Amino acid sequence: QINLSWTDNSTDETGFKITKNNSLINTTDANVTSYSNTSLTCGTTYNYSVQATNASDDSTAITSSATTVACPIEIPNAPSVTHKLTVEKIGNGTITSDYGINCGNDCEQDFADQAEVNLIATPDTDWLFTGWTGDCDTEGLVRLHKDKTCIATFESTVQPVDIIPVDNADTPIDTTDNNPINIPITDVPITDVIDNTTDNSTDIPTDTTDSVDNSNELEIDGNGDGILDSEQIYVITIPDAITGKYLTLESHIGCPIKIASAHIEEEQAFESEDYSFPQGIIYYELQCKKANITMYFHGMSRFRMKPVYKKFGSLIPGDLSTLSWYTLPNVIFNIETVNGKPVATAKFTLIDGELGDNTGVDGRIVDPGGIGFK
Repeated sequence: QINLSWTDNSTDETGFKITKNNSLINTTDANVTSYSNTSLTCGTTYNYSVQATNASDDSTAITSSATTVACPIEIPNAPSVTHKLTVEKIGNGTITSDYGINCGNDCEQDFADQAEVNLIATPDTDWLFTGWTGDCDTEGLVRLHKDKTCIATFESTVQPVDIIPVDNADTPIDTTDNNPINIPITDVPITDVIDNTTDNSTDIPTDTTDSVDNSNELEIDGNGDGILDSEQIYVITIPDAITGKYLTLESHIGCPIKIASAHIEEEQAFESEDYSFPQGIIYYELQCKKANITMYFHGMSRFRMKPVYKKFGSLIPGDLSTLSWYTLPNVIFNIETVNGKPVATAKFTLIDGELGDNTGVDGRIVDPGGIGFK
Protein backbone atom coordinates (compact mmCIF):
# COMPACT_ATOMS: atom_id res chain seq x y z
CA GLN A 1 0.00 0.00 0.00
CA ILE A 2 1.16 3.55 -0.85
CA ASN A 3 -0.40 6.60 0.82
CA LEU A 4 -0.53 9.83 -1.23
CA SER A 5 -1.18 13.33 0.16
CA TRP A 6 -1.17 16.85 -1.33
CA THR A 7 -2.14 20.48 -0.65
CA ASP A 8 -5.41 21.84 -2.01
CA ASN A 9 -4.55 25.22 -3.59
CA SER A 10 -7.71 25.41 -5.71
CA THR A 11 -11.00 27.04 -4.80
CA ASP A 12 -13.21 25.80 -7.59
CA GLU A 13 -12.20 22.15 -8.17
CA THR A 14 -14.78 19.44 -8.34
CA GLY A 15 -12.17 16.82 -7.36
CA PHE A 16 -8.67 15.51 -7.93
CA LYS A 17 -7.55 13.06 -10.64
CA ILE A 18 -5.00 10.46 -9.53
CA THR A 19 -2.97 8.48 -12.08
CA LYS A 20 -0.57 5.60 -11.56
CA ASN A 21 1.98 4.82 -14.25
CA ASN A 22 0.05 7.14 -16.60
CA SER A 23 -3.28 5.39 -15.98
CA LEU A 24 -6.17 7.09 -14.17
CA ILE A 25 -6.97 5.09 -11.06
CA ASN A 26 -9.33 7.41 -9.17
CA THR A 27 -11.07 10.83 -9.12
CA THR A 28 -11.75 12.13 -5.62
CA ASP A 29 -14.35 14.56 -4.36
CA ALA A 30 -13.55 18.26 -3.89
CA ASN A 31 -11.35 19.33 -1.00
CA VAL A 32 -9.84 15.79 -0.56
CA THR A 33 -6.10 15.89 0.14
CA SER A 34 -5.08 12.20 0.48
CA TYR A 35 -5.50 8.80 -1.11
CA SER A 36 -4.35 5.25 -0.29
CA ASN A 37 -3.49 2.96 -3.14
CA THR A 38 -3.81 -0.71 -2.11
CA SER A 39 -3.37 -4.16 -3.67
CA LEU A 40 0.11 -3.32 -4.90
CA THR A 41 3.05 -5.60 -5.57
CA CYS A 42 5.76 -5.70 -2.94
CA GLY A 43 9.15 -4.26 -3.83
CA THR A 44 7.78 -2.32 -6.85
CA THR A 45 8.18 1.39 -7.80
CA TYR A 46 5.07 3.28 -8.95
CA ASN A 47 4.82 6.75 -10.59
CA TYR A 48 1.88 8.91 -9.48
CA SER A 49 0.38 12.23 -10.54
CA VAL A 50 -2.34 14.36 -8.88
CA GLN A 51 -4.18 17.30 -10.54
CA ALA A 52 -7.24 19.34 -9.64
CA THR A 53 -10.14 19.18 -12.04
CA ASN A 54 -13.49 20.91 -12.72
CA ALA A 55 -15.99 21.00 -15.54
CA SER A 56 -13.88 23.28 -17.71
CA ASP A 57 -10.22 22.31 -17.15
CA ASP A 58 -7.51 20.37 -15.28
CA SER A 59 -4.67 21.91 -13.32
CA THR A 60 -1.01 21.16 -13.86
CA ALA A 61 -0.24 17.70 -12.45
CA ILE A 62 2.01 17.15 -9.47
CA THR A 63 4.10 13.96 -9.90
CA SER A 64 5.87 11.66 -7.44
CA SER A 65 7.28 8.15 -7.25
CA ALA A 66 7.08 5.65 -4.42
CA THR A 67 8.21 2.09 -3.85
CA THR A 68 6.34 -0.51 -1.89
CA VAL A 69 8.06 -2.38 0.93
CA ALA A 70 10.41 -5.21 0.01
CA CYS A 71 8.93 -8.64 -0.44
CA PRO A 72 9.36 -10.97 2.55
CA ILE A 73 12.01 -13.67 2.21
CA GLU A 74 10.36 -17.03 2.06
CA ILE A 75 12.29 -19.64 4.07
CA PRO A 76 11.48 -23.17 2.96
CA ASN A 77 10.48 -25.63 5.60
CA ALA A 78 13.49 -27.35 7.12
CA PRO A 79 13.72 -30.98 6.06
CA SER A 80 12.54 -33.43 8.68
CA VAL A 81 15.39 -35.15 10.55
CA THR A 82 15.33 -38.94 10.66
CA HIS A 83 17.68 -41.58 12.04
CA LYS A 84 18.11 -45.22 11.06
CA LEU A 85 17.52 -47.99 13.59
CA THR A 86 19.17 -51.30 12.72
CA VAL A 87 18.37 -54.54 14.52
CA GLU A 88 20.79 -57.47 14.51
CA LYS A 89 20.16 -60.99 15.79
CA ILE A 90 22.43 -63.62 17.28
CA GLY A 91 20.57 -66.91 17.21
CA ASN A 92 16.99 -67.61 16.13
CA GLY A 93 14.07 -65.36 16.96
CA THR A 94 12.00 -62.39 15.79
CA ILE A 95 12.27 -58.69 16.69
CA THR A 96 9.25 -56.39 16.33
CA SER A 97 8.27 -52.84 17.26
CA ASP A 98 5.02 -50.88 17.30
CA TYR A 99 5.98 -49.48 13.91
CA GLY A 100 8.45 -50.40 11.19
CA ILE A 101 10.64 -53.17 12.62
CA ASN A 102 9.78 -56.80 11.91
CA CYS A 103 13.07 -58.70 11.93
CA GLY A 104 12.55 -61.40 10.50
CA ASN A 105 12.19 -59.52 7.34
CA ASP A 106 12.56 -55.79 7.97
CA CYS A 107 15.58 -55.16 10.21
CA GLU A 108 16.10 -51.46 9.39
CA GLN A 109 13.76 -48.50 9.71
CA ASP A 110 14.02 -44.70 9.69
CA PHE A 111 12.44 -42.88 12.65
CA ALA A 112 11.93 -39.18 13.44
CA ASP A 113 14.52 -37.41 15.56
CA GLN A 114 14.09 -38.16 19.29
CA ALA A 115 11.60 -40.95 18.60
CA GLU A 116 11.42 -43.67 21.26
CA VAL A 117 11.15 -47.22 19.94
CA ASN A 118 10.29 -50.21 22.10
CA LEU A 119 11.68 -53.44 20.64
CA ILE A 120 10.15 -56.82 21.50
CA ALA A 121 12.17 -60.05 21.16
CA THR A 122 10.34 -63.34 20.60
CA PRO A 123 12.49 -66.52 20.52
CA ASP A 124 11.84 -69.35 18.09
CA THR A 125 10.95 -72.83 19.35
CA ASP A 126 13.82 -74.35 21.38
CA TRP A 127 15.51 -70.95 21.67
CA LEU A 128 15.74 -68.55 24.63
CA PHE A 129 16.05 -64.75 24.48
CA THR A 130 18.97 -63.80 26.77
CA GLY A 131 19.22 -60.04 26.41
CA TRP A 132 19.89 -56.82 24.52
CA THR A 133 23.23 -55.23 23.69
CA GLY A 134 24.19 -52.29 21.52
CA ASP A 135 22.42 -48.92 21.76
CA CYS A 136 19.18 -49.95 23.48
CA ASP A 137 18.61 -50.46 27.20
CA THR A 138 18.06 -53.83 28.88
CA GLU A 139 14.31 -53.59 28.17
CA GLY A 140 14.76 -53.02 24.43
CA LEU A 141 13.95 -49.29 24.56
CA VAL A 142 15.99 -46.93 22.37
CA ARG A 143 15.76 -43.17 21.71
CA LEU A 144 16.84 -42.05 18.24
CA HIS A 145 18.98 -38.90 18.17
CA LYS A 146 21.42 -40.51 15.72
CA ASP A 147 21.67 -43.77 13.78
CA LYS A 148 21.67 -46.66 16.25
CA THR A 149 22.00 -50.45 16.32
CA CYS A 150 20.43 -52.88 18.78
CA ILE A 151 21.49 -56.54 19.06
CA ALA A 152 19.23 -59.29 20.37
CA THR A 153 20.83 -62.53 21.54
CA PHE A 154 19.00 -65.86 21.47
CA GLU A 155 20.47 -69.10 22.77
CA SER A 156 19.48 -72.62 21.87
CA THR A 157 17.93 -74.63 24.69
CA VAL A 158 18.90 -77.88 22.93
CA GLN A 159 22.55 -77.65 22.03
CA PRO A 160 24.27 -80.65 20.38
CA VAL A 161 27.99 -80.94 19.76
CA ASP A 162 28.72 -81.60 16.09
CA ILE A 163 31.78 -83.79 15.66
CA ILE A 164 33.29 -83.76 12.17
CA PRO A 165 35.03 -86.97 11.08
CA VAL A 166 38.54 -86.36 9.78
CA ASP A 167 39.16 -87.96 6.41
CA ASN A 168 42.51 -88.98 4.99
CA ALA A 169 42.41 -86.40 2.20
CA ASP A 170 45.35 -84.02 2.15
CA THR A 171 43.10 -80.96 2.21
CA PRO A 172 42.15 -78.34 4.81
CA ILE A 173 39.18 -79.09 7.02
CA ASP A 174 35.93 -77.78 5.55
CA THR A 175 32.63 -78.33 7.33
CA THR A 176 30.68 -78.09 4.08
CA ASP A 177 32.32 -81.25 2.71
CA ASN A 178 31.54 -83.50 5.69
CA ASN A 179 28.44 -84.98 7.24
CA PRO A 180 28.58 -84.03 10.95
CA ILE A 181 27.59 -86.57 13.56
CA ASN A 182 25.25 -84.80 16.01
CA ILE A 183 25.71 -86.19 19.51
CA PRO A 184 24.16 -84.43 22.57
CA ILE A 185 26.91 -83.30 24.90
CA THR A 186 25.36 -84.97 27.95
CA ASP A 187 24.86 -88.39 26.36
CA VAL A 188 28.31 -89.68 25.44
CA PRO A 189 31.82 -88.95 26.76
CA ILE A 190 33.59 -86.69 24.29
CA THR A 191 36.50 -89.10 23.81
CA ASP A 192 34.02 -91.72 22.61
CA VAL A 193 33.01 -89.62 19.60
CA ILE A 194 36.17 -87.66 18.72
CA ASP A 195 37.87 -89.33 15.75
CA ASN A 196 41.57 -88.52 15.75
CA THR A 197 42.30 -90.63 12.64
CA THR A 198 45.07 -88.97 10.65
CA ASP A 199 46.56 -89.61 7.22
CA ASN A 200 48.18 -92.92 6.35
CA SER A 201 51.68 -91.69 7.15
CA THR A 202 51.00 -91.05 10.85
CA ASP A 203 50.07 -93.72 13.37
CA ILE A 204 47.82 -91.98 15.90
CA PRO A 205 45.27 -94.21 17.70
CA THR A 206 41.63 -93.26 17.38
CA ASP A 207 40.87 -94.16 21.00
CA THR A 208 42.78 -91.85 23.35
CA THR A 209 41.00 -92.90 26.54
CA ASP A 210 44.07 -94.68 27.97
CA SER A 211 46.24 -91.57 27.59
CA VAL A 212 43.80 -89.11 29.13
CA ASP A 213 44.48 -87.98 32.72
CA ASN A 214 40.84 -88.11 33.84
CA SER A 215 39.06 -91.40 33.19
CA ASN A 216 35.57 -89.97 33.78
CA GLU A 217 35.00 -87.75 30.77
CA LEU A 218 31.68 -86.40 32.04
CA GLU A 219 33.36 -84.97 35.17
CA ILE A 220 35.70 -82.53 33.39
CA ASP A 221 36.04 -78.90 34.46
CA GLY A 222 38.68 -77.85 31.95
CA ASN A 223 38.66 -74.11 32.69
CA GLY A 224 38.35 -74.35 36.48
CA ASP A 225 35.12 -72.36 36.75
CA GLY A 226 33.51 -74.91 39.07
CA ILE A 227 30.98 -76.03 36.45
CA LEU A 228 31.29 -79.26 34.51
CA ASP A 229 32.00 -78.59 30.83
CA SER A 230 29.25 -81.03 29.86
CA GLU A 231 26.73 -78.69 31.49
CA GLN A 232 27.77 -75.68 29.41
CA ILE A 233 27.56 -74.62 25.75
CA TYR A 234 30.41 -72.11 26.06
CA VAL A 235 33.13 -74.50 27.27
CA ILE A 236 34.29 -77.83 25.84
CA THR A 237 37.25 -80.07 26.63
CA ILE A 238 38.63 -82.73 24.27
CA PRO A 239 41.84 -84.78 24.12
CA ASP A 240 44.43 -83.56 21.67
CA ALA A 241 45.43 -85.64 18.63
CA ILE A 242 49.13 -85.91 19.64
CA THR A 243 49.35 -86.90 23.32
CA GLY A 244 45.76 -87.35 24.46
CA LYS A 245 46.20 -84.52 26.96
CA TYR A 246 43.29 -82.15 27.24
CA LEU A 247 42.51 -79.05 25.18
CA THR A 248 39.83 -76.76 26.61
CA LEU A 249 38.04 -74.16 24.51
CA GLU A 250 36.20 -71.35 26.36
CA SER A 251 34.02 -68.70 24.67
CA HIS A 252 31.37 -66.58 26.44
CA ILE A 253 27.64 -65.95 26.78
CA GLY A 254 26.16 -65.20 23.36
CA CYS A 255 28.79 -67.25 21.54
CA PRO A 256 27.94 -70.97 21.80
CA ILE A 257 30.37 -73.63 20.57
CA LYS A 258 28.91 -75.64 17.70
CA ILE A 259 31.83 -77.87 16.66
CA ALA A 260 35.13 -78.90 18.26
CA SER A 261 37.62 -81.54 17.11
CA ALA A 262 41.34 -82.30 17.47
CA HIS A 263 43.79 -82.79 14.58
CA ILE A 264 47.46 -82.95 13.72
CA GLU A 265 49.46 -80.57 11.59
CA GLU A 266 49.86 -83.08 8.77
CA GLU A 267 46.12 -83.08 8.07
CA GLN A 268 46.33 -79.60 6.57
CA ALA A 269 47.06 -79.01 2.88
CA PHE A 270 50.74 -78.55 3.72
CA GLU A 271 52.83 -78.60 6.87
CA SER A 272 54.35 -75.69 8.74
CA GLU A 273 58.04 -76.38 8.15
CA ASP A 274 59.41 -74.12 10.89
CA TYR A 275 57.02 -74.89 13.77
CA SER A 276 56.01 -77.87 15.88
CA PHE A 277 52.70 -78.26 17.69
CA PRO A 278 53.05 -80.22 20.97
CA GLN A 279 49.29 -80.61 21.36
CA GLY A 280 48.37 -80.51 17.69
CA ILE A 281 45.60 -78.41 16.18
CA ILE A 282 42.09 -77.75 17.47
CA TYR A 283 39.32 -76.99 15.00
CA TYR A 284 36.11 -75.32 16.16
CA GLU A 285 33.10 -73.37 14.94
CA LEU A 286 31.37 -70.67 17.00
CA GLN A 287 27.84 -69.36 16.44
CA CYS A 288 28.52 -65.64 16.83
CA LYS A 289 30.05 -62.67 15.02
CA LYS A 290 32.67 -61.74 17.63
CA ALA A 291 34.31 -64.07 20.13
CA ASN A 292 36.68 -63.60 23.03
CA ILE A 293 38.49 -66.94 23.22
CA THR A 294 40.58 -68.60 25.92
CA MET A 295 42.38 -71.84 25.01
CA TYR A 296 43.73 -74.10 27.80
CA PHE A 297 46.58 -76.46 26.84
CA HIS A 298 46.64 -78.97 29.70
CA GLY A 299 49.67 -80.75 28.25
CA MET A 300 51.86 -77.67 28.79
CA SER A 301 52.74 -76.43 32.29
CA ARG A 302 55.39 -73.92 31.20
CA PHE A 303 56.91 -72.36 28.10
CA ARG A 304 60.49 -73.42 27.46
CA MET A 305 60.66 -71.07 24.48
CA LYS A 306 58.57 -68.26 23.03
CA PRO A 307 55.12 -69.52 21.92
CA VAL A 308 53.10 -68.34 18.95
CA TYR A 309 49.54 -69.15 17.96
CA LYS A 310 49.71 -70.57 14.44
CA LYS A 311 46.68 -70.94 12.22
CA PHE A 312 46.14 -72.68 8.92
CA GLY A 313 43.52 -70.80 6.94
CA SER A 314 42.68 -68.10 4.45
CA LEU A 315 44.63 -64.88 4.74
CA ILE A 316 41.58 -63.34 3.05
CA PRO A 317 38.63 -64.98 4.86
CA GLY A 318 36.59 -67.09 2.46
CA ASP A 319 39.22 -67.03 -0.31
CA LEU A 320 40.68 -70.57 -0.49
CA SER A 321 43.38 -69.39 -2.88
CA THR A 322 45.03 -67.61 0.09
CA LEU A 323 45.32 -70.71 2.33
CA SER A 324 48.52 -70.55 4.36
CA TRP A 325 50.06 -71.00 7.78
CA TYR A 326 50.27 -67.67 9.60
CA THR A 327 50.79 -66.29 13.09
CA LEU A 328 47.64 -64.89 14.71
CA PRO A 329 48.45 -61.44 16.10
CA ASN A 330 47.47 -59.99 19.49
CA VAL A 331 47.46 -63.31 21.38
CA ILE A 332 48.14 -63.17 25.13
CA PHE A 333 49.96 -66.23 26.52
CA ASN A 334 50.04 -67.11 30.18
CA ILE A 335 50.44 -69.92 32.70
CA GLU A 336 47.33 -70.18 34.87
CA THR A 337 46.42 -72.47 37.73
CA VAL A 338 43.45 -74.69 36.87
CA ASN A 339 42.23 -77.14 39.48
CA GLY A 340 45.53 -76.76 41.33
CA LYS A 341 47.76 -77.40 38.28
CA PRO A 342 49.69 -75.00 36.01
CA VAL A 343 48.16 -74.84 32.53
CA ALA A 344 49.31 -72.88 29.46
CA THR A 345 46.66 -70.52 28.06
CA ALA A 346 46.22 -68.41 24.95
CA LYS A 347 43.67 -65.57 24.83
CA PHE A 348 42.57 -63.73 21.68
CA THR A 349 39.59 -62.14 19.93
CA LEU A 350 38.13 -63.32 16.61
CA ILE A 351 35.66 -61.43 14.40
CA ASP A 352 33.46 -62.90 11.68
CA GLY A 353 34.98 -62.24 8.24
CA GLU A 354 38.29 -60.88 9.56
CA LEU A 355 41.76 -62.40 9.86
CA GLY A 356 41.51 -65.46 12.10
CA ASP A 357 38.12 -66.56 10.70
CA ASN A 358 38.47 -69.06 7.86
CA THR A 359 35.16 -68.18 6.21
CA GLY A 360 33.79 -64.88 4.98
CA VAL A 361 31.04 -62.88 6.69
CA ASP A 362 28.47 -65.58 7.45
CA GLY A 363 27.49 -65.13 11.11
CA ARG A 364 29.94 -67.76 12.41
CA ILE A 365 33.63 -68.06 13.24
CA VAL A 366 35.64 -71.05 11.98
CA ASP A 367 39.10 -71.39 13.47
CA PRO A 368 41.70 -74.18 13.20
CA GLY A 369 44.93 -73.43 15.08
CA GLY A 370 47.21 -74.21 18.00
CA ILE A 371 50.26 -73.19 20.01
CA GLY A 372 53.45 -73.65 18.00
CA PHE A 373 57.15 -73.42 18.78
CA LYS A 374 59.88 -72.65 16.29
